Amino acid sequence: MDNKRKCVIFDLDGTLLNTIEDITDAVNIAYQKNGFASYSVKEVMYFVGSGVDLLVERSLKARGLSFDYFASIKKEYVKAYQNCQKNKTKPYPGIIDMLAILKNKGLKIAVISNKPQIDTEKVITHYFSRDFFDLVMGAQQGIPLKPNPEVVFKAMTFLQVSPKETIYVGDSDIDMKTAVNAKLESIGCTWGFRTFEELSQHQASYIVTTPEEIIKIIG
Repeated sequence: MDNKRKCVIFDLDGTLLNTIEDITDAVNIAYQKNGFASYSVKEVMYFVGSGVDLLVERSLKARGLSFDYFASIKKEYVKAYQNCQKNKTKPYPGIIDMLAILKNKGLKIAVISNKPQIDTEKVITHYFSRDFFDLVMGAQQGIPLKPNPEVVFKAMTFLQVSPKETIYVGDSDIDMKTAVNAKLESIGCTWGFRTFEELSQHQASYIVTTPEEIIKIIG
């Protein structure tokens, strides 16, 4: 292991967990209950990453629908996702082994998500050993969402690590922007919700196609 690297911060959706089918199902339940047609998984991939409010906003804009529906769509989505968040979600292949190896190397491991704190905690607890993680942070009142770096700074302060000792791993432009804003090296994962091109355009320090490559980068 690089002696200066002590901490890995992971995004959650599209990085550790493939959550997109359950999110899509919840979106579609919300839209069906409001009398509208469903979205495809591919469409929803571009709604996610910036929290629930922007997910709803982007979905309304995609159909040219009035923002008068915002409150109703959000309410139904939040309720639906509570019920279906464990139906089709699963860790990406190789993720659990990678986390175990990083933990055995003595690295501090954090998760920072724009998913609400309650949902972040629920899926982490359900799909992983909670012992893998030194810190789990979802969206919380009073803390700006990524790509604002404040949540990363809070995590590093809590874990007592510096930016030079920390690397950030994610799958989207939001994640790469977060890393840039926090002055961290970053690893972009191509198995998630976005493309190699998007990760490259947003200054990923490294781009990987398998979790095993993350271990090699960290050393």
